[in-house]
Amino acid sequence: MLWDVLATTVPPTDPAYDLIDDGTIDLSDATELITGLIGTSMADTDLDFEVGLTDLGNLAAAYKQPGSFADGDTDADGFVGLLDLGNLAEDYGKTFAPTIVPEPTSLISLAAGGVVLLRRRRANMPPRE
Repeated sequence: MLWDVLATTVPPTDPAYDLIDDGTIDLSDATELITGLIGTSMADTDLDFEVGLTDLGNLAAAYKQPGSFADGDTDADGFVGLLDLGNLAEDYGKTFAPTIVPEPTSLISLAAGGVVLLRRRRANMPPRE
């Protein structure tokens, strides 16, 4: 996972983790993954699209210890600390809408349905004079 890559002492170089395509793999990429692609808060450690008691519990259990995103490491530094608690406090009680990306087959079905409806509508229209 991205947090494991960021927690290493060797600078990460795998371009698969460079989500913002800036040549570096860092907190910006982690933020893009959680807020941009998934559509939730960096403090939403259980990815249920709300920052609440479970997220606080995850952070509390790992507080002042090494940890990953699921443990409450909101700043991707490999450690759960005061900054992470501040990030959680900032979004505590908020609900987020997931980023929904339709599957390609759904788009094809939707387009086919639109064509059928359009043809039906044209077939039922009176002829032009």
